[in-house]
Parts: sequence; structure tokens; C-alpha cells
Amino acid sequence: MKQRDIFGNDIDMRGIPARELMSAELLKEKMEEGTLECKMCNDPIETENDLYITEDGETVHGFCRGATAECDCCLEEFLKLDENNEEFLGNDGWREVSAYDSPFDDEPRLFTFCSDDCEFHFMREPDFAYIYCPECGREVCEQNPSNGWHVQVKYLDCGEIICLACYEEMVLRRGQEREEFEGDNIKGGMFFNYADLEKAGFQKHSSYFIKNKEDADQYNQKDLELIDKGYKVVTDFESMAIGGLEGTVGLWYRKG
Repeated sequence: MKQRDIFGNDIDMRGIPARELMSAELLKEKMEEGTLECKMCNDPIETENDLYITEDGETVHGFCRGATAECDCCLEEFLKLDENNEEFLGNDGWREVSAYDSPFDDEPRLFTFCSDDCEFHFMREPDFAYIYCPECGREVCEQNPSNGWHVQVKYLDCGEIICLACYEEMVLRRGQEREEFEGDNIKGGMFFNYADLEKAGFQKHSSYFIKNKEDADQYNQKDLELIDKGYKVVTDFESMAIGGLEGTVGLWYRKG
């Protein structure tokens, strides 16, 4: 049941204990004394025109009520703008950050943080941290949050970290680097869509089940053999155990 407070503001009376509601006389007295504080910014509420009573019965500035946001890290409410609609300078520099849960998403998620510390803790420290991709300039979640294990970035030999979308575009254009097949483990490759491989001119050579270093070395030798003959090669993960301990990979190749 909604009704208006003594100053004409709409409030919801449900769930507000009577003892938490001030009388009109007490509100005016506190304003005159300068002791009626805004619960959002802690500054005194000086006039009736500045006063707004929330649905929880708390007294706040009207402008504070319309200029707040909830931090996605600490979940605390904070001020974004002051009464002049300008950026509020007393909150350690709030910011909004766009980030992608998957590098193949069309639209990002928008996160709001109240401080540098909250942004860093949320974006860089959790298990599902976001990593900046220098190729596309996006923040991408390192592991897919929808399944909890699929790594969505690639660590290149040069030390650079790029997202899978950029890695896919790169290898479909020029194939994988020879260095990725030198050794007895599977360094490169990813889960491809067959249609994307075929559209890029690749055809499937064969599948290999990899369960140990000997299997990986045999697969790599076949890739190197094709590279030496002038072919571009790509490793497709057909199936992979959680953690990448074993799985089946497909060898795809194209001329030049």
C-alpha cells in the first residue's frame, strides 16, 4: 500500500516498523538543527525540498536517490553524481566496465564498480577472471562461466595472451605456427566449428586419440610433415577430457 509522506513523496508503508518513521515535527526539528543526515552521502538534509523518504523509511537527499548505483563487487550502494549532475568525487573514482563472458558473444556485460580496488578484485582475482585481449581490445573471461572449465584464451609463445575469437581468426587465416608442433604435447588448436574450417578452405585429414606423449608426438610429426610440404594445418579439438588429460583431435589442412 503506497501513500505520500508529509512532503508529498510516494512511499510504501509495508514492512516499515512504526518506530522507524519520524513525525513531521521531529523531521523539521532535525533539519533546523542540521542533524538529519542523508543515509547515502552522510551530509545533512537542510530543506524539505531536499528530503526523500525511501521505502525502507530512511531519509536521503532527493538527488542522491536518483544518482546511485550498486557496486558489482562489494554490492554496496554508492553515489555516481552530485546535486549538480556532475561526477561525485568522494567515492574513489567509480567506473563502468564492459566485459565478455565468452569471446564469441555479440554483446558485453556492463559492470559498475565503486573504486579501483573493487574493479581489480572482481576483474583480475577470481577464478573466472577477465583478461584483456590486445588484438580486439576487449575484456574476456578466462574460463567459460557457463560450463566452468573451457579456457577461452590462448597463451602465445611470444608471451602475449589473446582471446579464442582472435586466435581462431588468426589460425583460420594463416594456419598454426610450426613451433606449436615441435615437442611431445598439444600446444595449439581449439574447438572449431566444421563449417568455419571448410569456409576457410581446410579439409579434414584424420582424427587422432591422444592419451600420452607418444601419441602427441606422432600427431605433431604428421603436422610437421604437411607443413614441410607447403600446407597450412589446424588442430581441432573433437573431444577433450576436463583438464585436457586426453582426447581426440582432428588434423585439418589446406594448400598454402
